[in-house]
Amino acid sequence: MERPKLYLDLNLYCRAFNDQTQLRLYCEARAVDVILNRASRHVYEIYWSYVLDMENSLNHNLIERRIVIGQSTFCRHSILPASDIQLSVSRISTLSSIKRYDAEHIACAEFAGCDYFLTGDDRLLRQFNRLKAQRIFLLRIVLQNPVDFLNLRRKRVMKDKAVEEIEELARAEGENPLEEVMRRGIDALEKELDPIELSRFISELRRMKSGVPEIRDQLPLDKSMKRIRSN
Repeated sequence: MERPKLYLDLNLYCRAFNDQTQLRLYCEARAVDVILNRASRHVYEIYWSYVLDMENSLNHNLIERRIVIGQSTFCRHSILPASDIQLSVSRISTLSSIKRYDAEHIACAEFAGCDYFLTGDDRLLRQFNRLKAQRIFLLRIVLQNPVDFLNLRRKRVMKDKAVEEIEELARAEGENPLEEVMRRGIDALEKELDPIELSRFISELRRMKSGVPEIRDQLPLDKSMKRIRSN
């Protein structure tokens, strides 16, 4: 299974320096700790870049600069300047209100083929989603808050394991083929659910099986950044 490729915004490497009495900042700092730890165990691949180097060099606090440089050792890849990156930066800046530094981070991550750009900047998330919705400049990368990223990963893993365990149990006990079990299950549900409820159930079951995230409500409400922001 291919490891997710991640690019972390500099604000996340610096989260540990922020006020940890604020729930949001504390949760994001812990999320970064988890991500870096998993990267050290080859669960994720994290990318560093020349833009992160430049931005970090602007920090006047020498200790913080050194700590971020130390964190960069968890990154197994480093993105170097390229003309294609600058072209993307120009297009992103022209088509949106995204600041140049942020545009360059996004362009670097896209150029390197990263799957996710993780950031604690809500405004950047909104600006990027508006740009992506325009479909003028196609970008494959997904921007997410690190807490939401970890919650989604956990949710998908739990669903995948549940489906695998059900199928393994059916095989071990010599039950009917899974298709037959599904048919009988739907027959039973038809007696309990009205047509609309049954349709919603089948749609959700297929989504879980395919691993496609639910658009309407992607995160557990009790642990998402939406809930944390409201505190």
